[in-house]
Amino acid sequence: MKGSTDKMSYEDAFEHLENIITEMEGGQLSLDTALRKFEEAVKLSRICRSFLDKAKQRVDLLLRDEEGHLSFEQAPLDEDIPFGKR
Repeated sequence: MKGSTDKMSYEDAFEHLENIITEMEGGQLSLDTALRKFEEAVKLSRICRSFLDKAKQRVDLLLRDEEGHLSFEQAPLDEDIPFGKR
């Protein structure tokens, strides 16, 4: 599977993971096949986690103020925005 996941996007990995989960939940796989699918699912979940960790790092970097501290400003909720501005 390594060769097929080297250039995989987050969306592709997540979709593939969802498909495996659906297959496994169907209960029609042999034990050996289920174990291979589980192994593949673990690899895909790690790929997805890696993408999410990198995205979080990028967001954290973008949210740093001039002194290097994380600066979080709460975005207004939809109900706080006047209707015509949505």
